[in-house]
Amino acid sequence: DPIVIESHKLLFFTVPKNSCTEWKKLFRRMMGYKNWAQASPHDPSSNQLKYLGHFPRSKQYEFMTSPEWTRAIFVRDPIERMLSGYMDKALSEERYIRNHCCNQAQMELRQRQQPKTQNSQMYYNQCKVLHSITHKDKLSPEQFLFDTFVKAFMKQCDDPHWAPQSRRMKPKNWQHINFVGHFDHLQQDARCLLERIGAWEDYGAHGWGKHNGTMFETNLARHSTGVSSSKQQKGPKEQKRHQFFETPAVNQMVLSYLQPDYNLEMLHFTKPSLI
Repeated sequence: DPIVIESHKLLFFTVPKNSCTEWKKLFRRMMGYKNWAQASPHDPSSNQLKYLGHFPRSKQYEFMTSPEWTRAIFVRDPIERMLSGYMDKALSEERYIRNHCCNQAQMELRQRQQPKTQNSQMYYNQCKVLHSITHKDKLSPEQFLFDTFVKAFMKQCDDPHWAPQSRRMKPKNWQHINFVGHFDHLQQDARCLLERIGAWEDYGAHGWGKHNGTMFETNLARHSTGVSSSKQQKGPKEQKRHQFFETPAVNQMVLSYLQPDYNLEMLHFTKPSLI
C-alpha cells in the first residue's frame, strides 16, 4: 500500500531501490516521531506510518482521486535499478538472495517434484551453490555472475528490488498519479514535491546528515551503481555497464523483462536498442 500523509494531502508509492529508506524517514519525521533519523523505517508493523489500507474505502477513494491530493512516485532508470538490485541484494547482501530466493525455489521444487525448464534447473542448482558457500558478507561478481543472476533468478525469483516499477500498482491506478519524480535528479525532484505540498522548509531543507544538510544532499553516492544507461560517449560508467552485459542473450532477456517500464509513457523512459 502507498503511504498516507493526511496533514499534507500526500499519497506516496515507495519503490525498492529508489531511496525508499529516506522517504520513509521523511514521513516519520513529518508525523512527529523523534527517532525518525535513527529507527529502521521499513517494517509496516512497527514503523508507525499510515498506509492506504488503514483507511475506510470512502477515504481511500478520496485519497486516490481528489484533485486536492498529490499522488507521487519516484522511478529510476530500469537498467541501472536492475544492476543496483544485483549488486545490493545478490553481492553485498548475499544472505538476502540465498534466504529469500532459494527458500522459494526449494518450496517450488517440492511442489513440482523437479524443475521443468533449463532456467528453473539453473535456479535450483545455483541455490545449492549459494547454500554451500561459507558465509561471507559479500560475494564478488566472479563468484556470482550477473549472467547467472539474470538467467537463474531475475524471473524465477520475482522480487520487488528488481521487478519492473510499472508493477508497483494496478494498471488502472496509474492514471491517478500526478507527480512522477526521477532518481536521476533526485534532489531537485524531491524539493519540487515537498515545495508542492508545503513541506520543504520544515522537513526537507535542514536536519539531514551529520552537517544538518538538505534531504538527499549527502546520500546519493551510496545509491549509485557507477553504471549509466546513457548511449553517449563511453566513460567509466558506460564501460562498467558493458562489463555486465557481455552477451546478446543477456541483453535481450533484461530488456524483455523490463519492457513494461518502457511501455508506460508517463515514466518517460527511452528503451535502448542495446545495453
